[in-house]
Amino acid sequence: MAVGVHAFYEAVGLMVGAEGDERRRNEYLMRLMAPPNSIWAALMQQASALPDVLKQPDAIKSITHVLATNVSVCSSLGPPYLHQMQQIADSMLKLYSAYADLIAAEIASGGPHAARSSGVKYMRGVKRSVLRLVEVFVDKCDTEAMEALLATQYVPLLLDPLLGDYARSPPDASRLSPLDTR
Repeated sequence: MAVGVHAFYEAVGLMVGAEGDERRRNEYLMRLMAPPNSIWAALMQQASALPDVLKQPDAIKSITHVLATNVSVCSSLGPPYLHQMQQIADSMLKLYSAYADLIAAEIASGGPHAARSSGVKYMRGVKRSVLRLVEVFVDKCDTEAMEALLATQYVPLLLDPLLGDYARSPPDASRLSPLDTR
């Protein structure tokens, strides 16, 4: 069923992108993204109050689903997706860092085999989803103005959460690429 939902969001993203008036396009985008943004906001609020909620399978599933929805819209909408990215970028990168820390803690307490546990695999799936959204967003930002915006605003934000995660990860976690699906 999730594939159908994501196909719907991708199709509506194409329709939103066809709107020539930027103000209306942004309004349509925010209306389209209202349900996933509501879920996202609730999850981020819960996680800030009780960080262990991020370990719960339902939370992981919801977060992954919301990120996949964002990937679908971004892939079809292209540069106008910037308006949505601005809404979630900060919390998305904090979430990435939180999962990096949770994974490191699981491996530190559970030893080398913990890196292959189902909990760690699901948490790594969230990190993979964040990376996928960043990848699609960067790929779609193919205008000179968007590339300049990426270089000045987003690349500095990405450096510590992404590269810092790799540098700080325990050996058992860093040996596994975030894109590794095993």
